[in-house]
Amino acid sequence: VAPAQEQCCPEMSDRHYVIASEAKMLEFGHAIVACLKPGMVVAIDGNLGAGKTVLSKGILRSLGFEGEVSSPTFTIVNQYDPPATRLTVLHADLYRIENVAELEELGLFDAEDAGAVSLIEWAGRFEAVLRIAAIKIRIETMAGNSRSVSITGDQHCLDGLDGFGIAHSA
Repeated sequence: VAPAQEQCCPEMSDRHYVIASEAKMLEFGHAIVACLKPGMVVAIDGNLGAGKTVLSKGILRSLGFEGEVSSPTFTIVNQYDPPATRLTVLHADLYRIENVAELEELGLFDAEDAGAVSLIEWAGRFEAVLRIAAIKIRIETMAGNSRSVSITGDQHCLDGLDGFGIAHSA
């Protein structure tokens, strides 16, 4: 069962970036924090090793978290709370989730009402997650350490990402 209310941003926009290194991916995560609001869902997709967790780490670091950030592949959801972070963040990995019933048991849809920011890796496996995501990010590997990153979100928010020295292509 999908959540009753879907997030909607009136002026959605798509952007594409080429990110040349892990350090730049962390920087990109830092830049995305300016777009985050309590209750927001960020859908992050990409193949194994694409940099989903590195991006999540950049977001969490920018929110003040100083501890270890690892992929929640086996724990499924890691929760980060103030004072360790400025906002409550749920970092989820849906790689091992097999059906919508398991997804609902995680309580990620409730997190929206509780004001938590949800960073959801492998979100594309479930249409219900994509429907409520305010920001959708797709990371793909390229030659060397470069990554192709496509992001969909509020146009005004994405305009702010262009000033962080990250290569942007039309």
